[in-house]
Amino acid sequence: LCNEKYKGDFHLQKYYTPENKRNHTRKNNGEVQSYYISENHEPIVSPEVWEKVQEVREQRKRDRNIGQDSTMKFQNRYPLSGMLICPYCGKTLRRRQVYKKKIQWLCSTYIEKGVKACKGIRIDDAELQGLNIAEQTVIEEVVKNGKKHYCYTSKADFDCGIRNSASSTETENGSVLPSVNRPRRTVIKL
Repeated sequence: LCNEKYKGDFHLQKYYTPENKRNHTRKNNGEVQSYYISENHEPIVSPEVWEKVQEVREQRKRDRNIGQDSTMKFQNRYPLSGMLICPYCGKTLRRRQVYKKKIQWLCSTYIEKGVKACKGIRIDDAELQGLNIAEQTVIEEVVKNGKKHYCYTSKADFDCGIRNSASSTETENGSVLPSVNRPRRTVIKL
């Protein structure tokens, strides 16, 4: 019951079609003029019941710590929400259910815009179990000897160019090989 038509009102142009994209609709956030008509038609439910339902919906959002706008609704849903950062684009990772019951964390830019925008990172939720992450952490994937390892670096250290080594990275003779700490470099294609 989130649609205002149930209480007899009508909101024109909630969505609009941009001029340059004829087959795409966008949510209207003030880009074009919209109109709200009260008491347009016979209501299905009374306006009082509709308003009470809206209050219950808002209370449930607050109880689950879900933000109101599209960028904040993923911030507090799970204990690691907003804490894991993609090393390529700097956006947060989102928890997704893939392959029926498998839970993974994926880059939000990769989810929304695809591999052309960010090649993204994908990490299983099982890898993160038991880690004590209390601040924003950048997760880097390191492949050595055909095995995936993950480096967990705080965002502040990552921005300064300091990297933590991958856990339990071994050489052929079994000794531990530390990762090389290098400052982050920018490459420009000419």
